[in-house]
Amino acid sequence: VIDSKTFHALLEHFASKHPEYLGALTVAGFCGLRRSEIHAQTWEDVSLQRRFVRVTVAKRNTPARRLVPLSTYAVEWLMRCANRSGSICPNLAIDRIRDIGRVAGFNLPGNCFRHSFISHRVAQISDVAAVALEAGNSPQVIFRHYRELFTKAEGRAWFSNRTTVSN
Repeated sequence: VIDSKTFHALLEHFASKHPEYLGALTVAGFCGLRRSEIHAQTWEDVSLQRRFVRVTVAKRNTPARRLVPLSTYAVEWLMRCANRSGSICPNLAIDRIRDIGRVAGFNLPGNCFRHSFISHRVAQISDVAAVALEAGNSPQVIFRHYRELFTKAEGRAWFSNRTTVSN
């Protein structure tokens, strides 16, 4: 997992130097979608007004349709995306984000965005069932792998990563 300061630095880095990947990074970190789910997302699935992402393509044996809430700050970051039509990201965006991030000096373990989202979300809201629903996991998986990795304050900090540029 990564911490909220690293996540914020990544968001700022990609917003300024690689804006074509900002949508994918925002959805990865603030919504915890799986790599394949992010690559399948279109802007039609993102409601900035109602503040959710509709996931319709999911990993086998997981909930295929679910709504994942967008925090106020996730909406702010997504508003910085210049083109909000069609696919939310270029092909293989998560792989490119990790490659670019590593070159820029960030330590980005595999699945760090999904794991960080789930860990911080559980800490933030203390509701394993709700997080399991948002993440498309079972509560048992959340209990086994993601509980008590961060404090409530650290969980809140993750979802309070705001953009420094207003629209």
